[in-house]
Amino acid sequence: MQRLERLEGYGWSSYGGYAALAKAQEFVSYDVLREYGRDPAEARRQYLVYVKACLLEDDGPMREAMAACRYAIGGAPFIEKTEARIEERRGGHAQDRDLDLPRRPVPLPEIDAAVSRPYRIEPSVLQADAYRADPAKAVAVALASRLAGTSEQTIGLHYGIGSSAVRAIRRRLAERRDALEVVASLVRELRSRKAKCKV
Repeated sequence: MQRLERLEGYGWSSYGGYAALAKAQEFVSYDVLREYGRDPAEARRQYLVYVKACLLEDDGPMREAMAACRYAIGGAPFIEKTEARIEERRGGHAQDRDLDLPRRPVPLPEIDAAVSRPYRIEPSVLQADAYRADPAKAVAVALASRLAGTSEQTIGLHYGIGSSAVRAIRRRLAERRDALEVVASLVRELRSRKAKCKV
């Protein structure tokens, strides 16, 4: 009941007007109440039942749906299509940085293949012992941290290093202008490739 008390006491919520606990606000449309009952009194009662159920019961299916995607709720094809349409709206403008647009994770093997080309090495070399592929490994680690959508531990396991080494490599890379240019170029390449694959 604490959640309900907090909601009832929160001055910036439209809940008070819907529940007839406070004066209706001019800028809020209360038309949705018609969906809850034939007359206003019944509609408000049913609305209160609905809100209390939402506050007191844990909606497991909704939590799972929201964990699967922050942008759409539905089957996998619908989610994929919605995220692709949102991704298409990314214009490369400065304003895009202010938007929480979806980023499709890039698989680690795809990152390895992209990094191996400019450094003229086999992708498997990136997963060998820690220093064999430096600076290519540093670029791969930086790309994985930005694009793979996975943990530092998983990235470290893939490249044969620990989580702390992943962080250290990223810090050291910030001082290497040449490597940062390769990272920026490969980020653009991999992101544009993902967008084309999903259209």
